[in-house]
Amino acid sequence: MRPFLLALLLAAAAGCAPRDPNLCCDAFAANDDNGIYCNSHKDVVLRFVRDGRTPAEQRGRLEWFMGIFKEIEPLEDSDQIHDRLARFEKSRPEFWVQYEKQHFWAGRDTNLGLERRGLLMKCGFRHGIRVSELELAP
Repeated sequence: MRPFLLALLLAAAAGCAPRDPNLCCDAFAANDDNGIYCNSHKDVVLRFVRDGRTPAEQRGRLEWFMGIFKEIEPLEDSDQIHDRLARFEKSRPEFWVQYEKQHFWAGRDTNLGLERRGLLMKCGFRHGIRVSELELAP
């Protein structure tokens, strides 16, 4: 058992510590299609949450988006996710403006299929949720 613990400690010291699966955009280079698409959708969540005026408002925004994420998680492709999020154009413009801008540029700058885009959208949203949780932790 001791050699295993020593190997784990050495791996962690060398930067090979287990990654938080919720920080999934880290698996991609920022300048490849996967990284561009994933990080753009991570930024949607981060900008939306950080734009709250107070920590309480930021937490409220994060909780709202976490509820939305549960709705979109079972969807399979980017068109389905986009259609579901489109209902917030008028009711949550502070979210929609960030989402539409990032989603548009990510789509323009990448060449990925709809299913892959859907997976990367969810990965980016999940990553943004996790970073926001860490930033708002007491």
